[in-house]
Amino acid sequence: MKINEGQITGLIGPNGSEKSTLFGQILGQFNTQAVRSETGLQLSDVLLMSQETILPDMLTVSEAFDLLIALNTSHHSDKSNVIDTWSAVERDRYRLLENRRCGKCSTGEKKWLFLRFILSLNKKAYLLDEPTAGVDPEYRALIWQLLHEKTETNCSIVVSSHLLDEIGGNCENICLLKSKKIETYNNSSQLLSETGTRDLDQAFLKALSK
Repeated sequence: MKINEGQITGLIGPNGSEKSTLFGQILGQFNTQAVRSETGLQLSDVLLMSQETILPDMLTVSEAFDLLIALNTSHHSDKSNVIDTWSAVERDRYRLLENRRCGKCSTGEKKWLFLRFILSLNKKAYLLDEPTAGVDPEYRALIWQLLHEKTETNCSIVVSSHLLDEIGGNCENICLLKSKKIETYNNSSQLLSETGTRDLDQAFLKALSK
């Protein structure tokens, strides 16, 4: 599995194919000297956003951000300095939500807020486990916008998802995980071509049956 700088890699696979486990294994590999030497990355350069990532329901969005900054010892900054790096539109969206309890925020709002924060930490690589699952179209678009903007800094991003149209339309290369093996495609066009299909869902099913 090759992850390129400045690109979004899509990870797809059926339920039970252990995509989440693979993310943990990738993260664990950065504890080995061989991988650190080959990639030039340390474990602290890589961040995993799991499916279970949530903001505490009883805290306001503002309080949750204070907590995240306090827990992230590698980021010596305060909340206002972090938010000042965001675009004006992003700051306005945050201001509308900052005094709301996280438990009152939608899934899309919580995932966008959490992702916006962790991308501000300027890691060199991000592993995102289904960041748009359960998210409405507006916030899915906002999340993908964040990811594309982040790759402009040569950051590497891996996204797992069951939404194949999203993966096909946003990822430079696609990795299919099946039977604990990985098949790599340069883009969605190659996946369609090699499976002889015109639809990504059908291509996915045919690739699994090969």
